Amino acid sequence: MEKSRNQNQIDALSVIYSILTYKAIDFPIDLEELISGICNQSYVDVDFFIKEMAIKSIKYYKEISEEVDQHLNKWRWSRLNLVAQAIFLLSIAHYRYGSEPVEKVVVISVAINLAKKFLDDGDYRYINAVLEKVLS
Repeated sequence: MEKSRNQNQIDALSVIYSILTYKAIDFPIDLEELISGICNQSYVDVDFFIKEMAIKSIKYYKEISEEVDQHLNKWRWSRLNLVAQAIFLLSIAHYRYGSEPVEKVVVISVAINLAKKFLDDGDYRYINAVLEKVLS
């Protein structure tokens, strides 16, 4: 059964969050196994978007984190919780490095919805403000 685009975005966020968590505790990552486990599917059946966003988030982690860091007001990337980091990684990787072009307004809208769902009340405003600057 094919998952909705919304569910694929949530799964991609979950994968990126898990990668960040494993990285924080210096735990080895088997990316195929991680993606398969989160998506409850064999790796070959997982939607390309999820695999692409996981790989691009890893590949461009340094560039994305440094750019976001420049636009954080009185904060640092390292102080952000891992869910916020995962939202930034997913959003910027999707907009800048994804194989299919996507409009900035769509990327920001998805990020806001994910932030409303997974972060504290009001944190979506912060995500929105930073992405507006980074994606300009």
